[in-house]
Amino acid sequence: DAGRVYVFGGPLAETTDWTEAQAVLLGEEPGDLMGWTIAMIPDDDGDGAGSIALSAPQSERAPFSGGVIYMLEGPFEGEIPVADADALFARR
Repeated sequence: DAGRVYVFGGPLAETTDWTEAQAVLLGEEPGDLMGWTIAMIPDDDGDGAGSIALSAPQSERAPFSGGVIYMLEGPFEGEIPVADADALFARR
């Protein structure tokens, strides 16, 4: 399994089932550790939706296998492959 990150809108109930996620971000390759670090970024372009940055420290997509950071701009809905990220940051 390449990994998944479940995105929920708030406020959340005390217990929330993962099937209630508004979006699921799908990793690229098994072992990438996609979602190891997650950062929510407030709306910075005025569209009313924030962005998400996700690390995949074991991704071999980078030229020197130093891992990558995917940047995805919201809104988030349904299944979203991180391969379709709005930006990809990698070590050179």
